[in-house]
Amino acid sequence: MAQQTHRTFVLLAAAMLAAGAAAPAARAQGPALRSGVVRGEVRATTGERIPYAIVSLVSGGRQRFADDSGAFWFGGIAPGPHRVVVRQIGFSPFDTTIVVPPDGDVVLAPRLGRITVQLEEITVSARTACERPGPPNPALHPQLAVVFDQLRENAERYLLMADSYPAEYRMARTFGDLDAAGEIHVRYRDTVAVRTDARWRYVPGHVITESSRDGRRLLLPTLPDLADSTFQAGHCWYLPGPDTATGGGLVRVDFVPPVWLRAPDVEGSAWLDAAGYQVRRATVRLTEPRRSDWRLLELSVEMDFREIVPSIVLLGHVSAVTRALQQPGQYPGRVEEQRLLAVHFLRPLSARE
Repeated sequence: MAQQTHRTFVLLAAAMLAAGAAAPAARAQGPALRSGVVRGEVRATTGERIPYAIVSLVSGGRQRFADDSGAFWFGGIAPGPHRVVVRQIGFSPFDTTIVVPPDGDVVLAPRLGRITVQLEEITVSARTACERPGPPNPALHPQLAVVFDQLRENAERYLLMADSYPAEYRMARTFGDLDAAGEIHVRYRDTVAVRTDARWRYVPGHVITESSRDGRRLLLPTLPDLADSTFQAGHCWYLPGPDTATGGGLVRVDFVPPVWLRAPDVEGSAWLDAAGYQVRRATVRLTEPRRSDWRLLELSVEMDFREIVPSIVLLGHVSAVTRALQQPGQYPGRVEEQRLLAVHFLRPLSARE
């Protein structure tokens, strides 16, 4: 079984060191304050438990998932005030400040209200030339801002999982040639193991790697990149509205790079479930493909996401199509497909640290 990092490659056609002795111990300044515990259970305002919400202790930079019943627990909390934020896809966040007593418990009962944006009431944000990229302005485009925030929440949940609860998953891959009639001629199949905690950082205009023995490659932006401030700031965002072509129940968000970026980059769309704002699908297309390779006509990727636990997704299926100027005796296109086979968490999604 082949091994690769989380960077999904699509082939194109063509700690500080301590120095010296330890510092002398500080003099004791009276009895040390003992740490406390923060615990609780996340529910909706209607009473049902909310599994796998993200609970953050902002002052200490600590965050984790609640468990499958909505319970969470933090130990070793310094006495004093602490800001606590609880977030879940499809709900408005809970944000409060608590005071932890020395050697004491604080029990929270966060209640989250559902976000309600009716599909039939969505105001379409017309797609114009992208002159000023960046996240949408809530004052100018309130509905787009709500949907954008939910897309970003999907991405941030993935990042928390990848960083704090890494997993290895296996993908079955198929490589083939695409003829002029659209028929796929399979060349070979294999299986690849992917780690969620290995990834690359998006840089505007630098989505194509240098040549290697495998040829040049597209560094495919996926769900984690949607939480990256550089990616958000490097694209304009639009809300075409409900997507009736996919059977209804989904809302689409488009992203495009600025018109003044002439280097190859990516544009695309993401589809969210309008009921719970869970990301379901995404497409990515290479812009300015012939600036990457004069023979390259198109490179597009479709992604479907699979929910592995409530509100946490992985790539379930990836399909990449590359089309190039046809050379004598060659097929005009190539296809690469990947399908999720199995997932193994290297650290369990537990409610305790």
